[in-house]
Amino acid sequence: MVRIMSGALAAIALSACATAPQTPQEKILGKWSCSLDMSGLKGAANLTYVADGTSSGPISFKGESEGINVDITGSVEATWQFLADGQLRERITDFAIKTASFDGETMDQAMISAVIEPMLAETITGGESLADVTFEGNTMTLDAEGADPTVCTR
Repeated sequence: MVRIMSGALAAIALSACATAPQTPQEKILGKWSCSLDMSGLKGAANLTYVADGTSSGPISFKGESEGINVDITGSVEATWQFLADGQLRERITDFAIKTASFDGETMDQAMISAVIEPMLAETITGGESLADVTFEGNTMTLDAEGADPTVCTR
């Protein structure tokens, strides 16, 4: 009898500890290391998604674009929201460039501030994307129409 009661109590305790499956809004929270391709450039970002619907972190792009070798580092801030259909909508609210070099020539901060940031701000800041999101273990994949998938890991 004691063994049966002990087994029943253990089962009750285990079921009480079981958690409901996490929603996408819960799964996305925290830090992610992401890799992406954008117009021939390889990108890397370490993003933190916060419950208030914001994300931020350092980002870098390297590679060749229109025959020019590009190496850019900076930071990005965005808002995020899961829509009723399950898609993730992200909107870039700020994109700041820390370093930039083109064909091995490093740009000074004045050039970055006066020329490169305004040029990129026009095309990046305010940009919005919709992506289908899948979570598998410690991997999150964002698949936006017309773009290569972005793969993030914890």
